[in-house]
Amino acid sequence: MINSNQLCPVLFIPHGGGPLPLLGDESHLALVSFLKEITLSLPLPSSILIISAHWEEDKVTITNGKRPSLI
Repeated sequence: MINSNQLCPVLFIPHGGGPLPLLGDESHLALVSFLKEITLSLPLPSSILIISAHWEEDKVTITNGKRPSLI
C-alpha cells in the first residue's frame, strides 16, 4: 500500500503516429527493446491507470474491471 508521502512509479508511453511498436519497422527497434526491458525494472503494479485523449463522452466516463474489453 502506498501512503500519501510516497510516489507511485509512472511510465508515460506515447503511441506516436500510429501503433509504432507493432509495425515492425527497423527504426522502432530501440523503442520495442525499451518497452520489453522496462518491465524488468518496475515492480508489478497493483493497478494501472490509462488516460486517453481518443475517447469522447458527454460526461466524465470511467471504465473499470479486471479485464476491460477496450484495453
